Amino acid sequence: FPVTILRRMVWPNAVIESVDLDRRYDLKLEDDFKIYNIDTTDKEAVDKNITRNYDVIIDDGAHHWLKQTDTFFNMYHKADKFYVLEDIQGEYSLDKLKGTLPPVVFEQSLLYTPQDAPTRDFKFGDYVEYRGLFKVMFIPAGLEF
Repeated sequence: FPVTILRRMVWPNAVIESVDLDRRYDLKLEDDFKIYNIDTTDKEAVDKNITRNYDVIIDDGAHHWLKQTDTFFNMYHKADKFYVLEDIQGEYSLDKLKGTLPPVVFEQSLLYTPQDAPTRDFKFGDYVEYRGLFKVMFIPAGLEF
């Protein structure tokens, strides 16, 4: 099935939108998908272009804790049900996120390591974390901080 047909069968009322810096994806999207070519770490660009809220926002952008933090602060308030922070790369990134995101985020969220998560090396500038497992965090919308 083409993606559009499957999406319409499973989620007939879904609105699926994406943000990506890579403009080549515009050519591959079907009519009922929208892509914004902006940087989610740029608050002004987000506020200017993303004018609605979404049930779920999945951050699968830059997999570096600092960019994930910036995107979180720019996009979290646009999630009505959940904000999913995908691909937290190892304990080093997790510790950095714990030091920058509000404590309530970690108190109220589910941090999940997929059972079949690959073990891989993560490099953060001059720091390499050996055999780190990536994590996914499910953050409920509406947290006060």
